[in-house]
Amino acid sequence: MEDALARISSETPPEAMEGQPNWLKRLAPSIFATPRVRQIAGAGATVILAISIGAAGYFFFSTLNGNVTELAPVHGATSTKAVVPAPLGSSAPAQTVAPVRGDPEHAVTDLNNKIDYNSHGLANNAKGDFDSAIADFSEAIRLDPKYAAAYNNRGLAYIAEGDYDHAIGDFNQAVQLDPKYASAYNNRCIAHNDKGESYLALADCNEAIRLNPDYTGAYISRGVAGLYAGLLPLALADINNWTKLDPKSAYAALWLDIIDKRSNLPSYLADATKRIDMNKWPAPIVRLYLGQLTAEAVLIAVDDPDAKIKRGRVCEANFFTGELMLLQGKKDLAAPLFRLAAAECPKDFVQYFAANAELKMLGISLTSAAR
Repeated sequence: MEDALARISSETPPEAMEGQPNWLKRLAPSIFATPRVRQIAGAGATVILAISIGAAGYFFFSTLNGNVTELAPVHGATSTKAVVPAPLGSSAPAQTVAPVRGDPEHAVTDLNNKIDYNSHGLANNAKGDFDSAIADFSEAIRLDPKYAAAYNNRGLAYIAEGDYDHAIGDFNQAVQLDPKYASAYNNRCIAHNDKGESYLALADCNEAIRLNPDYTGAYISRGVAGLYAGLLPLALADINNWTKLDPKSAYAALWLDIIDKRSNLPSYLADATKRIDMNKWPAPIVRLYLGQLTAEAVLIAVDDPDAKIKRGRVCEANFFTGELMLLQGKKDLAAPLFRLAAAECPKDFVQYFAANAELKMLGISLTSAAR
């Protein structure tokens, strides 16, 4: 990775644009600027950036809190996959991005091959248009039935729609085509967990971690699965691994605090605030857990001009407040909050699964929770 990044410093001459697609020419002025990096997709902690790397071509890579994951060539290099992580603890699992064609800043209109359809599907998925995303990924698969990334990404769209059987079917295909596809194993873990098949979920997470021992997302998935399967020592170990891999994550600190308190262990949340950015979401929830804010103040803090972001924050506020009420023995206050989370959280949020798991443990049926 370091060798690849070292090549970023090389200049790419303007003549390299000759014969390139129009979208790449439009990006060129920004790519060539110093630093020659441009955000072209993503929000929050997850962004996809474009970089020029001399004659080798143009690469997209994703970052998570400033840490580079994988590189993926767009032009002039051999094909590989780039894993785009979701903001930890809150949204969908990792998606695999193929080299992008079409205009990466607008909807892709020149859909000519599997890569176009996969990219357009990712754009539709990001907008929450899951039906269109599924149609795009399906067309990519029709064009290349061995396109593992499209199966993985379509599986994620199915998770977002709550169609776990179809999601698992797609992840089955992805790992059959690519047995070392760690993110597909992790995503199948999530789908099994959402179905209530915790031990199948744990087996898939185990494989994802075996393939990639530093895979933060798989520790999150296995930790949450272990928590609601009643395996507190496993959950504690996995969330501790999460905090080691991403010590600045407020979500990791919150989940660790929940598990510590359920395990009758001391809380380290106050100490974690020394590493967490307490000026951005979900810091208000951390302050709630520390007794510095009220639940009403947290709900005020969720406000955001982006309706999708606000919906996610409301989901998280309801869920984590419910968990706090439960830790305080206030089941009568926790249950309505879990009902709200189960009814309103996006289905690809970990809090959606967790809220339903809590309702089940409280003896509240999912049908009554939806009313």
